[in-house]
Amino acid sequence: MALMVAAIKPDDFYNSNNFDSMISPLNKKKFEVFSDPSHSWIKVKKTFLTYLIGDDWRKCFTPSSYERADFVYLEEKEDAATLHYHLKQKSIQPELALQEHKTNRPSKIRGYDRLAPIGL
Repeated sequence: MALMVAAIKPDDFYNSNNFDSMISPLNKKKFEVFSDPSHSWIKVKKTFLTYLIGDDWRKCFTPSSYERADFVYLEEKEDAATLHYHLKQKSIQPELALQEHKTNRPSKIRGYDRLAPIGL
C-alpha cells in the first residue's frame, strides 16, 4: 500500500479561506506587523477572527484598531493582548516579527476606517 503525500507550499496556509488550513501543522500562525514612530498594528484576516472567536468577534476589540477590506489592523496594546488570549485558547502560537513593516512617518493604516463594534 503506497503512502500519498501532498506537496503544500507555506503560503497555502496563510492565503486560504479554508479555516483549518489557516493554521500551520505546528499550530503556529504568521502575522504581519506594521509600525510607525508611535504605534504598531497586527494585520489579521476577518475570516480568521470569525474562526478564532466567533461571529461576534468585533465586540472583543476597541476602536483603537482599524479595518480595510478583508483585514483588521489590531493595535499593539489591548487588542493585541485580546488576540493573544484567543490564540492561546486554541493552542495557536503567533509568529509576529517575521514580516515586519516599519516606517519613520505616519502609517497609511491611520487613514483606514476605525474598527466598528458591529458589522456595518
